[in-house]
Amino acid sequence: MNRRKFIQTSLASAVAGTALAHAASAKAAVEASPWKVGCFTRPWAEHEYTVALDAIAEAGFQYAGFMNTTKAGKRTQMLTWDMPLEEAARMAEAAKSRDLTVAAAWGGRFPTEKGLDTAIAGLTKLIDVSAAATVPDILLGGEGRAEFLETYESAIKACLDYAQTKGVRVCMKPHDTFNFTGADCKATIKRINHPNFAFYYDPGNILHYSKGQRAPEMDSVGIGDAVHGMCVKDYKEGKSVNITPGTGQVDFKQVLKNLRDAGFKGGPMIIECLNPGSLDDILAEAKKTKAMVEGLIAAG
Repeated sequence: MNRRKFIQTSLASAVAGTALAHAASAKAAVEASPWKVGCFTRPWAEHEYTVALDAIAEAGFQYAGFMNTTKAGKRTQMLTWDMPLEEAARMAEAAKSRDLTVAAAWGGRFPTEKGLDTAIAGLTKLIDVSAAATVPDILLGGEGRAEFLETYESAIKACLDYAQTKGVRVCMKPHDTFNFTGADCKATIKRINHPNFAFYYDPGNILHYSKGQRAPEMDSVGIGDAVHGMCVKDYKEGKSVNITPGTGQVDFKQVLKNLRDAGFKGGPMIIECLNPGSLDDILAEAKKTKAMVEGLIAAG
C-alpha cells in the first residue's frame, strides 16, 4: 500500500470510528434519559402489527407500544386477556428483532360480569400475556358500568402483587365513565394505593370523553405526582382523536408543564394517534411527531 492510499484508508477508518462513537453516545443518552419517547401501533391498525413495527423502527423510535392491529382481515387489539401466551411471545420477538423495546400495551377490559373470582382470573391471564410480550406497563380503560365498578377495583387490588412478580405494572388512563378526567384517575390511584398501580395521562381523551368541553390544560393541573406516563394524543372537533399531535386543540407545552410542576419528572411518552393516510404519509407524521415530543421534553 502506498503512502497516499494508507492516509486515505486511515482517514476513512477514523471518520467511520467517529460516526460509530457518536451513534453509540446518542443511543446511550437515550437509554439514560428518564423519558421514553415511543409510538403505539394504532396509526397502522389497518395493517398487521409487523408493518407498524417496521415503521416505528424506521421513524427512529427506540420504544414501541402494542395497541391495535389487523389479524386475519379483522381489526383487533394486539393483546387480550384470553390470547395464547405463545402468540404474545411472538410479538415480543418481532419488536426485539427490530431493536425496539416495548414500553406499554393497551389491555382494554377483563371480565367483570361473572363475579370477582372470574375478574381476578381474567386479569391474571392478562398479566401473564403482558409478561410473555415483555410489556412493562399494561393499560386498562376502567369500568364504565356502575354495577361492576367494585368488582373491577377489587380484582385490580388482588392482582397487583402478582403483577409485580411478573415485571408488569398495571396502569389506567382516562377512558370510561368513572375515570375520564385526570382527577378521577388520581383519585383511583390513591384509593387503590399500591406502588404497582399507575396512571398514564391522555389529553386527547379528556377532550374526547367530555365532547370537547374539558380542556386538558386545566384538567392536568395538580395531578403530575400521580402520573407515570403519557399517551400523546390530540383532539379536534369533527375529527376526534385520529389526528397528529400538535394539529388539534391540545396545548401540549402547557399540559407537560402542568404535569412536571406537580411531580411528573420522566416516564413513557408514547404517541397514540397520527393523521391517517398512506404508509409513507403515516411514517412522515411519525417522524414529525417524534421530533415535536422530543422538543417539548428538551424545552423543560
